[in-house]
Amino acid sequence: MSEDELLRLEQAYCYSAKGCYKGLVKLDLDLTPLFPYLRAVVKTLYFEPQEKIIFKYQHNGKDYKVSLSKNEVSFALVSDKDEAYEVWKSLKDYLERVWQKRSEIQPSFKPVQRPNPLEIYKLLPKTNCRECGFLSCLAFASALTTGDAEPTQCPYLDKVAQDYLLNIW
Repeated sequence: MSEDELLRLEQAYCYSAKGCYKGLVKLDLDLTPLFPYLRAVVKTLYFEPQEKIIFKYQHNGKDYKVSLSKNEVSFALVSDKDEAYEVWKSLKDYLERVWQKRSEIQPSFKPVQRPNPLEIYKLLPKTNCRECGFLSCLAFASALTTGDAEPTQCPYLDKVAQDYLLNIW
């Protein structure tokens, strides 16, 4: 089976007319030994050893949210099969490089849980100014917990809260 046959697209959670999909690849190998090495080198959004790791991956200047489970890789958001194939090829190479360099990486087994949006909301200025690009501070807090926003997007967030949020993961 070719890599192109392994890769499939599924409708992502966003508005379907936008053409936003997630790429999904099922593999015949166990990816869990790779997780602690990835945890050590990527911005990890979620990590439960032996279960799943979710992290941000950048390709051609665009951020993708990648999820790895035992034998499955998914990444989003992509606009079509061509973009999905290009991202998968790059991501696969990246994962292979991390595995090859594992002797040089101090693995991290520390779990990372998704922060509670309401706890993050308490740290925000609650102005609902929309200058961060979101409709409300609560929407911004929710986007922070999923890695779809960065604390630096809020122009009114004090330095202590910003530093805390930047280091929460």
